[in-house]
Amino acid sequence: MLPALAQDLHRKELVLKGLPVCLEIVDTAGQETYTSLRRSWLQNGKGFLFVFSLADRQTLEGLAAFREEIRSVYPQEAPPSVIAANMADLQWDVTEEDLTKLQADWPNCVQVLQTSAKTGQNVHVAFEQLSLAVQEREHRLRRAQREAALQLSSNQESTQNCARCRLAQCFASCTVQ
Repeated sequence: MLPALAQDLHRKELVLKGLPVCLEIVDTAGQETYTSLRRSWLQNGKGFLFVFSLADRQTLEGLAAFREEIRSVYPQEAPPSVIAANMADLQWDVTEEDLTKLQADWPNCVQVLQTSAKTGQNVHVAFEQLSLAVQEREHRLRRAQREAALQLSSNQESTQNCARCRLAQCFASCTVQ
């Protein structure tokens, strides 16, 4: 691990539906230094919280690289994302239309939330929404895997039974002299 990264790794623990949830947070602060690591983080993440400043349009535009990387890494179904439109307490350089378009264009965007780190507005909500979406997706994927395993098992039994049936039919129709 790079020493510079150690200070940018955080853990957030919360309780959701009575269960403890531990989030590992990589704070890149939009730095280009982390571009080479972005794909690895995206490939290994179960959900993503992206933050940009409502007071600085360039930070919104900077999200485009992340959006395209997510599409590249996950051509089928991306893990859930929540986008925190931060600094809601300041004068905006971004419009409501921009937020609506951002949510519509983003792969598997759960919600775009107006937040303020200064006042705490919707900060906890952003982490909760993301955690819930990750839990729901993980539950759905596990259920699909179980159903696929049951289907495979059922198909194998069915194939074996059919082979036995055919063998029994063959013996019944053949006469050995």
